[in-house]
Amino acid sequence: MVFIAAARILTLRWGLLLLVVFSFLVSVVWSYWHPISAFYMMPARIWQFGLGGLVYIYAVAWRGGDVAASDRGPKILLASGLTLILGSAFLLDERTLYPGYWALFPSLGTALVILSGSLKQIDTMGSTSLAHPLLVWIGDRSYSLYLWHWLIIVLLGFFGLEVGSNHRGLWLALLLTLLLAILSYRWIELPFWKGRLRSLASKTFLLGAGAVVSLVLAVAFHVQRVPLNAVDPQVDLAASIRGDLPAIYQMPCDAWYQHAKVEPCVFGPSDAPNTAVLLGDSIGAQWFSAWAHIFVPPQWRLVVLTKSACAMVDEEYFYPRIGKVYDVCRQWREAVLKQIGNFDPKVIVVGSAATYGFSHKQWVEGSKRVLERLSAIAERVVLVSGTPVLGFDGPSCIARQLQVGNLATNDCISESPTEKFDQVAYLLSTAASDFSNVQVFNPVDLVCPRGQCRAVSPTGIPVFRDSQHLTDTFVRSTVKHLRKQLLGVANTE
Repeated sequence: MVFIAAARILTLRWGLLLLVVFSFLVSVVWSYWHPISAFYMMPARIWQFGLGGLVYIYAVAWRGGDVAASDRGPKILLASGLTLILGSAFLLDERTLYPGYWALFPSLGTALVILSGSLKQIDTMGSTSLAHPLLVWIGDRSYSLYLWHWLIIVLLGFFGLEVGSNHRGLWLALLLTLLLAILSYRWIELPFWKGRLRSLASKTFLLGAGAVVSLVLAVAFHVQRVPLNAVDPQVDLAASIRGDLPAIYQMPCDAWYQHAKVEPCVFGPSDAPNTAVLLGDSIGAQWFSAWAHIFVPPQWRLVVLTKSACAMVDEEYFYPRIGKVYDVCRQWREAVLKQIGNFDPKVIVVGSAATYGFSHKQWVEGSKRVLERLSAIAERVVLVSGTPVLGFDGPSCIARQLQVGNLATNDCISESPTEKFDQVAYLLSTAASDFSNVQVFNPVDLVCPRGQCRAVSPTGIPVFRDSQHLTDTFVRSTVKHLRKQLLGVANTE
């Protein structure tokens, strides 16, 4: 029996170790080639759970051995673990490719700290500040904090408080997360851990958990099958606003970060005497419908070249959404600048968001390098600066206000200042000043009159389809204004 038990432990240890190694390799590879999957998908993250299992196995195996018998062994493990954790806190930043191999350091550090306390419970932890009652209290509720925080962030965003751009929203998120963590720890986690439910039979527990999961799935399935006439009209309104997109989103013009191939969308006859090119990221591309009404067939052909989150600024930058430097953007931008002359454009319209983290020098010099190449190709280049962000989800705010009553003129108004966007427009104008055929258009006053951004325009048109992109209906409403501002760009009469 002893031999069988030892064989089982050995098999479990090696099986778990192989799973940890395989999952970690998947995490490293996916972090380079598919970073969103590497962050969210279980195959790339299960190694961290497996690491916890190995800590338990080795703690049981080593307990009572030489490592545990010595005061030095657990203390060395503790010191090593704290060094890795603190080092990760100071050395890993927003430019670190994560999870990838960098995730090994804080994860391994945490494992070593747990292992050190598991081997010897006497003075190993008591002699450190980790045993402080406040830290122990937070540690007990840490998993509940982790489980609640993202739900709170999403809900606050629904109610118009974007945590990332609103200090009041941040503090409210922290308070609500802590409150819910305390309650769920007291009434859910603690009873199963140390309370009256800890002796619950495994079969009973699994049957109960299965019933809860089945109930949730049944409710979700029912919600999906609700007939359209039973849907809340305000919720349906929000969905329709979110879907108010330009036609190019139904076409393969934009591969985002997947690859750097140049895949244009072309509108109008191939033999049109004039060609206009729309070049930019999603903020630039949101103006497509306006340009399609200005550069009209048969005199014009409109070519769209777009790459989401790809700034038309010749500078490298870190893209948090994929967790690494956006090298695909650099490759695509270079390929576009080499190929754009093949379209023989008369006009090139360039647009990018103003929220990239470039310095003033990078905005000017990086834009100047792009404009130098474009101005030599086209008769005229129109540089459209980025539109302001709303700071909260526009469709949700509209639906919420209409659900409780009428949408008043002072509802769904952003508190975010627009000075930053005017500043970027000024920097782009500085970059364009060296080129006689480059014009800069700043749409801040058009989108947010008098520096005040609204989810709904004074004429009743929804302005934003999320927290930063314009609705296609609003863009179409600006055609006369754009034609007036850019008189001479196209003869559409």
